[in-house]
Amino acid sequence: METNSGFSTNALINSLRSIFDQSKDKFSCDMIQEIMNIITDLEHEVHLLQTNYSGVMKQNDQITDTNQNLQELFQRFSASTISNQLSPINEGVENGINASSESQTETGPQADAHDEVAAMAELISDLVVKKLSELETNE
Repeated sequence: METNSGFSTNALINSLRSIFDQSKDKFSCDMIQEIMNIITDLEHEVHLLQTNYSGVMKQNDQITDTNQNLQELFQRFSASTISNQLSPINEGVENGINASSESQTETGPQADAHDEVAAMAELISDLVVKKLSELETNE
């Protein structure tokens, strides 16, 4: 929060407190107490904002990591799916019409590909649920 601003909120609060201390003889005791309470409340609110900002930044980092992990999983899934699909297509071209009609039913390599897709989808689902639960516990 203090980046690119040239000053920090804590420095501003301390400066305000210092200026007030220098001129407090011009105020009544009740006014002094009220102003000091306001400064303390302001300091507390700034602390909460800084804490929440840190929490949000951590969550953003976790979301970015999750997105990167999902992208990697999708790339791996895509690569494995493409390689699994190429072999039945090549076999179908080599073996003629019989191989292409067999590949339409879920037997052999296509059934394995379907099982891999289901397993990958389950892994992705588990990963997303895990990351979301981690985010909820960090809040």
